[in-house]
Amino acid sequence: IDNHPDMDNPTIGGYARLAYVIKEIREEKQNMNEDVLLFSAGDIIGGTPFSWLALERVPFDILAMHKLGYDATAIGNHEFDYGPDVLADYLLAAGYPGAHTIMPILGTNTEAPQDHALAKQGLYKDYHIIELENGLRIGLFALLGKHAISVSPNAQGVTFKDQEETAKQAVAYLKEQAVDIIMALSHSGD
Repeated sequence: IDNHPDMDNPTIGGYARLAYVIKEIREEKQNMNEDVLLFSAGDIIGGTPFSWLALERVPFDILAMHKLGYDATAIGNHEFDYGPDVLADYLLAAGYPGAHTIMPILGTNTEAPQDHALAKQGLYKDYHIIELENGLRIGLFALLGKHAISVSPNAQGVTFKDQEETAKQAVAYLKEQAVDIIMALSHSGD
């Protein structure tokens, strides 16, 4: 693990650092018989030096998240940086929709046109339920916030439902599914 407190950015190391910390926490919690869940609130494609690989449909970031054991992720505004077609190709290259069994991608208030690959092939989900070994059921949904939507000019054709109304509907649906805990993955910023 790289940690340089004398530098302006003391935390360097990217995925290697993240893998180390995740492994350390999981080992600690396993010794205490506690579950660990790992989520991302989005921006898988944007924000790393590997994001340009999305243009080549090389899903490095998602595959790394699979290896690290993420339990779910939300769609962020940067997923649309190169447009919905590139996002769809990227997710297909990462093995979706089948890869939802590894790490579901959630976009509860995201609405792709019905004839677009994002919707037609089920490349993102509205909800996901995790059942822990102790029987605890956790219901998940994800929202893209108003500001994030406003900085997603390349999401042509994709629309976004009202966050508050979508959250109410998601909570009602997940309660019907008899979950014990309801969690929202919120990507409200950039």
